[in-house]
Amino acid sequence: MQFQAPVKARTICNHVFNEQTFNFFAAEDKRIARIQWRALEPCYYAVREDSDRFRCWFIMDMVISCDKVFAGKAYKRFTAVFNPTPATRDGNTLFLYAILSHEIAFIANVRKRGADRWNMMIRLHDAPAEEQRRVADEYGAESEAILKKWQLSNQVDFTRYGIIEVEYDPDAMVIRIATKEGLSLDPLDYEHRVSTTSEVLQYVVRSQTQEYATLGNLDHTIESFPLTKLAVDILDKKPIDFDSIRINAADCEQWDYRNPEFEAEIGTHRPK
Repeated sequence: MQFQAPVKARTICNHVFNEQTFNFFAAEDKRIARIQWRALEPCYYAVREDSDRFRCWFIMDMVISCDKVFAGKAYKRFTAVFNPTPATRDGNTLFLYAILSHEIAFIANVRKRGADRWNMMIRLHDAPAEEQRRVADEYGAESEAILKKWQLSNQVDFTRYGIIEVEYDPDAMVIRIATKEGLSLDPLDYEHRVSTTSEVLQYVVRSQTQEYATLGNLDHTIESFPLTKLAVDILDKKPIDFDSIRINAADCEQWDYRNPEFEAEIGTHRPK
């Protein structure tokens, strides 16, 4: 959809952006410009094949990363985009458990552990059986120690693209990792009305996996300038690139969506 400035009202479907709405957007655009933003963090966890063995490695490395990164911290629950997919590297076929999230330190730790395991597999390929057993015993002992400390609940669907939710509960000594079923594109279906990064990741994946985009009452969407910018692209049926989502470097649950065309138009509007 194309907006042409200047006009007194803009329409998304049947909704009119009036002067008050644009004053709000312009003020929000100015406020957002003062925040230090950063990108979401990816991890491409490479394994030889998609099997129960390597799925266990992946889950265990996420649990160990929770234990390390969130040690001494309170209850935490967040989401990540999950894409299990075959890939090719250096002419070799392999499998990737790709994850993308805003919990930077957690993703970085999972990525490092995955890289260490991959390098270990290469190093041990032609190693003596005794060395292979020694390394396997070390990883086994580490996993056993973690499972004595934490109760693990794993309900990840490894067969499809979607959202996984990680729950770190130090009071109950439980770490839960599970595929999260999609909600609608109505902000009212979300606990925080898509104001958190955890929720916007769910929202974007839902927009990518449902055939029709039904956003509910747009009055609730335009309460948020970032969500409005995202909704404009969804309604225009434009591909949603996760590179367009950015997070506050000081608060990873605060997000923004870059929509240069819409932002440029807002920039021509001055609050009254």
